[in-house]
Amino acid sequence: MEGWSPATAPATCNNLPGCLAARKLMYALIPGPAHGETYDPSHDVWQNIDPCDVIRASDMNRIHRVHVKGTRNLRSPGRIHWGALYPMQNVTTELAEQAGVPIPAHEWDRHHYEPMLPGFGGNDSMDWRAFLETLMQRGFEGPFVVENEAAHSAHTGNLGATLQGFQAAVLCLAPIVWPLVSDVGYRLDDSKWPPLATPDAKDIPVRSMTDLA
Repeated sequence: MEGWSPATAPATCNNLPGCLAARKLMYALIPGPAHGETYDPSHDVWQNIDPCDVIRASDMNRIHRVHVKGTRNLRSPGRIHWGALYPMQNVTTELAEQAGVPIPAHEWDRHHYEPMLPGFGGNDSMDWRAFLETLMQRGFEGPFVVENEAAHSAHTGNLGATLQGFQAAVLCLAPIVWPLVSDVGYRLDDSKWPPLATPDAKDIPVRSMTDLA
């Protein structure tokens, strides 16, 4: 995950389950289906992997929810010089200027993509219709989580743009996942998703590592 390691690190893929093979090996070691994932297709798109192929090769019992977050892979100087799969490296400014090589302006400026929401601010680099149809073909009925990190939405810091991003994402995907209702349009089937009930649970007291030692 970018930002989880310093800019001086040669790569940012220090999140072990960054690829399907690592996740499947983890599931083989931990057989209980409660150990699963929130699948984010944008992470595979960054790596030039088709999320549809990943879903077809995945154990659907391990995919508990799916992120709605797209990405626009950039045709930027950083991508041209450093390659699609590698972040820009932190080299001295003097050497970079001498060589004519782009370097990151800050620790979050290492990659060659722009986070987006489907249907808001232009096209992104994945086929959302194919992705959702693949999920449904494989029987996915879990929740979708709109992860709004979009440059044109939540990252603007503007509340109106943030809400518009959520609305646009829902309307973009509605014809694919919701039934068409007469005189209404596409709408969630409430019969399959009853209102959330308040759980009857007690707070678990906080215990520190010192208490457990």
